[in-house]
Amino acid sequence: MDLFEEWRMDESESVAVSAPVHQQEQEQEQDIFSIRHLDWSVKAPSKAKKHTRTITKVAVNNNVFVLGTSDGVILRWNIEAGGDAEEIELSKKVEDNIHDIFIDCTAHHVIVSLKNGDAYYLHSRSSKARKLSKLNGSVECVAFDRTRATEASTKSLLVGTSTGRVYELVIESSGKERVCQLVHQLENPHPIASIYFENYAIHSTAQPPGSTGAQEDEGGNRIFVILSTSSPTRLYHFIGGPSFQQLFQDYKTTGSSSFTELPGTIDCASLHCYSKRHPELVQAYALVTQMGLYHGSILLSTSAPQTSADNVLMEAGLMPYIPPQGVSSRMLPTSVVVTEFHFLLLYPHAMVCLSRITGEVQQEDNLLLVLSSGVGLGEDSGEPVSLIKDPVKNALWLVTTTSIFQITTKSENRNVWSMYLAKAVQGGDPRLFDTAHQFCRKEEQRRSVHRAQAAYYLSKGNPERAATHFAVTGIPFEEVVLLLLSSKGTASAPVMPHLSIDQSPSSFSLLLDIGEIEVSDSTAVSLRVYLQEKLRMLPAGSKSQRTMIATWLCEVYLHTLAVDRDREGGVAGESKTGRMFKDFLRNNRGTLDTATTISLLVSRGRDFRPLLLFYCRIVGDYERVLSHYVSEGLYADAVSVLQDSPIEKVEGLLYKKAPVLMEHHPELTARLLLSKPYLRPTSLLPALFRYSEVLDRQYARLESRRKAMSHLDQKSFVSPLGEPRTSNEEPIMQVADAEEEIVLLDEDSDGNKKNFAIWYLEETLKAAAADGGIYIEPPVYHALIWFLAKYDDDSEEGLLNVICPLVDGTYGDEGVIMDKDGMDLALALRVCRRYSRTRACVYLYVLLGAMEKAVALALDVDVDLAKSIAARPVEYGIAKKLWLEIVQHIIAVCPDNDMGRVLGVLKESGGVLRIEDILEHLPDFTEIDQFKDEIYGTLEDYAGRVEAMREEMEELSSAAEMIETELTSVTTRGYGVRAGQVCEICEDPILGRQRQFYLFPCGHGFHEDCLLKKSPEYLDSDTDVKLALSLEEQIKGVAARAKDNDKRSLAQLEQLQAELDGLIAADCPLCGDSMIRSVGRSLISSGDALEAKSWEL
Repeated sequence: MDLFEEWRMDESESVAVSAPVHQQEQEQEQDIFSIRHLDWSVKAPSKAKKHTRTITKVAVNNNVFVLGTSDGVILRWNIEAGGDAEEIELSKKVEDNIHDIFIDCTAHHVIVSLKNGDAYYLHSRSSKARKLSKLNGSVECVAFDRTRATEASTKSLLVGTSTGRVYELVIESSGKERVCQLVHQLENPHPIASIYFENYAIHSTAQPPGSTGAQEDEGGNRIFVILSTSSPTRLYHFIGGPSFQQLFQDYKTTGSSSFTELPGTIDCASLHCYSKRHPELVQAYALVTQMGLYHGSILLSTSAPQTSADNVLMEAGLMPYIPPQGVSSRMLPTSVVVTEFHFLLLYPHAMVCLSRITGEVQQEDNLLLVLSSGVGLGEDSGEPVSLIKDPVKNALWLVTTTSIFQITTKSENRNVWSMYLAKAVQGGDPRLFDTAHQFCRKEEQRRSVHRAQAAYYLSKGNPERAATHFAVTGIPFEEVVLLLLSSKGTASAPVMPHLSIDQSPSSFSLLLDIGEIEVSDSTAVSLRVYLQEKLRMLPAGSKSQRTMIATWLCEVYLHTLAVDRDREGGVAGESKTGRMFKDFLRNNRGTLDTATTISLLVSRGRDFRPLLLFYCRIVGDYERVLSHYVSEGLYADAVSVLQDSPIEKVEGLLYKKAPVLMEHHPELTARLLLSKPYLRPTSLLPALFRYSEVLDRQYARLESRRKAMSHLDQKSFVSPLGEPRTSNEEPIMQVADAEEEIVLLDEDSDGNKKNFAIWYLEETLKAAAADGGIYIEPPVYHALIWFLAKYDDDSEEGLLNVICPLVDGTYGDEGVIMDKDGMDLALALRVCRRYSRTRACVYLYVLLGAMEKAVALALDVDVDLAKSIAARPVEYGIAKKLWLEIVQHIIAVCPDNDMGRVLGVLKESGGVLRIEDILEHLPDFTEIDQFKDEIYGTLEDYAGRVEAMREEMEELSSAAEMIETELTSVTTRGYGVRAGQVCEICEDPILGRQRQFYLFPCGHGFHEDCLLKKSPEYLDSDTDVKLALSLEEQIKGVAARAKDNDKRSLAQLEQLQAELDGLIAADCPLCGDSMIRSVGRSLISSGDALEAKSWEL
């Protein structure tokens, strides 16, 4: 007995034990189907007819009932409209009994067949039935078009007759048979009991531009027809199209006939089709046979045409009848209705509900009790006639000989999940488990399905699939683990796993001791799958549980990887399982305890070192990763880690590891530092100086080897054979081999010489200048000066490219910009002097303002450099001293008294030096003829300057005479006042009332007091205004004392008046300079501010 069988037995036992509980729950639940009486019954016929009227046939669609009575009358009743049923008489002959009634989905078209073979058509707007005359044979069944019928026309419908013929019929609302043609004849003229068809279109997946839906044409139309016969019991099915005639013609041409013959005979093998809702395609069918219900699914494809009906009817099976208690097993149901999950079977006094899934009885109702207990019934409810379904409204009805009852449904799918589960368990079809899941409404139900699935897959030797379902069953954790470990593939009896937890402040570990169990590959995989599913389902709040399971998963992965390594070799982490483990670590890095996981990885040895490094990187333990790479000499990998990691997490490590990385791989390290723009350059200076130390040591080794080579080249030796040999055969090869092993630290990957410390500092300063506003600390500038002073070539080009822009203040587009205000120029000078960078020292002296020292030092290097320094804009006295120093230097070094260079300096000075300035510095025996031209030029220059000064004196004398003449004319100049001239301010006569006034050359006149009042408007400042008012007050006070002819007071009064006149009457306020200056003043004064604000919009 396998595990699956054991699980089934356990399940059955658990069901048996808990049966009373389930029975109690079922008793509390309501029935799935309940019967409710409608307030309607058959009225008695008119007094002329003496027989009793009962219902014999019924049809319903779209809430319209069409009832056939025993006296040949049609009753048409609309449920929604209510009221009494409409009576329509078909025949006055009592013997013309109604055989059957058919109604379409619109409820506008009704066909009634009589037992005498006649057929009638009745429209919803007509009260008179019209006889159909073109049919040959009695109408046994009718199939209306469920989607195309309209009120005006039935469109194409199929009629099956008692002679085995199938007619295509189109009836208009007037009753005219517009089309009536024979489309099929059965081989044997057996009566056709039932017929049904679906008319549907094949929808193209590729739509043309502008289309709004699936394209449908005549060629894309498909028809599926299914019909049944009673004796013999056969089920025919046809598929094709695009028309009925073409459909059946194809079968007639090929001579094929697709049907299924079932054992036994029956009076009426009625066919019932089901669709979940109107107008969806039909989905299931059920055929009433003598042996039971032959049922199955119908699969119609709208995406691709089906060429054979064999792949349309699916999952066919025969379900035996289960008659109600007290009824013979040979008795067949009188009526059948198909619902979504059940078959309703009507017997003379009972209704039985069978499950479509399992065939078991789900409900049984005694109609004698149910019908007689109807509320409001005052008379007999009659005998059951038919169970019928309204396909449009999806309503179920029970019709008796006198009444109509509605069958209501409540939670029809409540136990469907258990039915599919039972069927899956019995039949072993795993697809049914998924179907059972679809109908589970409670978590307990889903767990039951998963438990069954787990047992099924475990019994089939697929523990991985079983593990995924065990994870959601709710079975205790340790039981599932034990079950998985003891499943197929284990070597010995299962031993209960033991979990031990070692938890300390610094670490957290979870160990698994599985005793003597030998874990196979499949077992390890299934355990891993189970643990992963459990981990996925645990809520985020269950941190301890999640950490324990994740840690165990880590151990399982490591075990599997170790087995794979021992069996196949290779590197841990590169296999498929290794990649899965990496994904697990990445996705659960927040769940795993970092210290415990690292301890597990470390315990596996060096072969698992790549996984350890991978985990450390994803959890941010970059220090461990870098320490490993550095200790192993994998400096490029260390740089790669720093390059790929977020700067905020590795910035401190970068400062820490930069010295050793610059020592061994300076180019990659410098590129790394430049790629991180927000690093602090001052924190990286130790790394740069470390690089300098290593570079110096390498230079020393190379120099030592060079000297050794030179020494060996100067010697020769004699071989043991007496043959002379040079010393550079074997020893020199050894030295050359040693040189090849040295990786030059000042060359880039292309072989170009480059000092990476200088390169980094220069690029950093360029980037800072490009970004703007980035502050660079002074030590960075000093470090760059130090590196350039130490490692620049003899031309000092690099050093001068940095210092010269500081002197000139001009920077190129890609030049290094340094802040001389933030630099210690004295320190830079000391560094340059230490490494004998004379040219750089010259410019640094210039920056420090020591021009004389700069020129003196420049003369030791290059006279032209000294000239460029002396030519810089400085005070005349200093410039003259600088040029004289240059001249003295040239005179001192000129050979044979060659004064040509001295004369050149004289011209280059730009007039700062003259011949008389250098004569005293010439040697005593210098020939004057060499300076003849310069002396002549000087004398001519002096003569010109004397003449210019004389002309200037004459011009000044003439100007003085003119000024004296003008002053004399002013004292005697006078102006006339007109008799009617008025003050320009008050407009009173200017000569009236003995008021003092001012008269300007322009002709404007003002009273003194008026002009004083207006002075604030045209005086330039408030100080002048205050001064004018003060003078006015002083004049009034002194004038009172001057009335006594006090000479002192009169003199003081005259002085004050002159000051006042010079202040307020210096210029005409209307046309003078003060008026011109007032153009720039605001037109709104401070006093008018409030009024101006009121005019704002």
